[in-house]
Amino acid sequence: MIVFDRVTQSYRDKTGIRMFLEETSGIVPAGRYALLSPNAAAKTAFVDLICGIRPPQEGRVGRSGLVSWPIGRLQHLRSKLTVGETLAFFSAIYELDDEFVRHEVLSLSNLTQRAGDPILELHPMVVLKMSLAMALLPAFDIYVFDGIVRHPDAAFDRVWYDRLLARTEESVVVMSTSQPKAILDFCDLALVLDHRRLFLTQYLETALQIYPVRVVEEQVLAGEAAADDDEDLCRRSARRSSAPRAPLRSSPGRERRPCRGWRRP
Repeated sequence: MIVFDRVTQSYRDKTGIRMFLEETSGIVPAGRYALLSPNAAAKTAFVDLICGIRPPQEGRVGRSGLVSWPIGRLQHLRSKLTVGETLAFFSAIYELDDEFVRHEVLSLSNLTQRAGDPILELHPMVVLKMSLAMALLPAFDIYVFDGIVRHPDAAFDRVWYDRLLARTEESVVVMSTSQPKAILDFCDLALVLDHRRLFLTQYLETALQIYPVRVVEEQVLAGEAAADDDEDLCRRSARRSSAPRAPLRSSPGRERRPCRGWRRP
C-alpha cells in the first residue's frame, strides 16, 4: 500500500519548475497499476517519488514494506563493476545469499560465462535481462517499473513473466512503460497523473485511449530482436565502440562557427 498525505511535488525542466502534484491525498492499495499521464516527465518524477529517490516537497508518502528500485532503468547498473561484483553488491544490500543470487541471475539471463566481464562491456539488452532477473529475488511489497519491461528474447521473457506474476499476487505494482502490450498483459488498473492530481481507475483500456503511451521502446526492441543471441549483441556492440572514426573536417576557406547557444570561453 502507498499512502499520500497532502503531497505537493514538482520537477524542473527547460521552462522552469513544473508542479505535477498539489496537496494530493489518497491510498493506493494492492494491485497492478499502469501509470499514465499526458506528461512523460511527470511520470518519471512520480516514480522517483514513490521509490524514495526524491522526497516530497510538502506532505508525506507512506509505503508499507520493501520498495523496489525503478526496474527497467538501465543507468542504475551501468558501472565499471563486473557482473559478479554487481551481484555481490546487490546481495549485500538486500541481505540475500550471494551464491543463490549468482546462480539464479546468471542462469536465467544466460550470463554464466560472463561473470567476470564489466557491465559497461555488455549490450544494453543483456543488461536489461540481468536487471529483470535481479528484480525477481528480493521480496518486494511494492514493485515499480520504469522503462522497458518485456524483453525481446521470447524464452527469457516467458519464464521471467510467469515468475513475476507469481511474485506480485499480493503486491502493489506500478508500471510506467512505453510498451502498450506489456500494460494490457500485466495491468488491470490505472493510476493517472493529470491536472496536479492522482486518479485511480479500473477502466484501464479507456484510460489508455485518453492517455496513450508513446511507443518508443517497441521500435528499439524490434531492432534488437533480430539478433541471433546475446553474444552476437555484445560482439556487434564492441565492434561499434572500437571502430575508428574519421575526424571532422571543415570546408576550405570557411571558419568553423560554434553551435547556437554555445559561448566561446
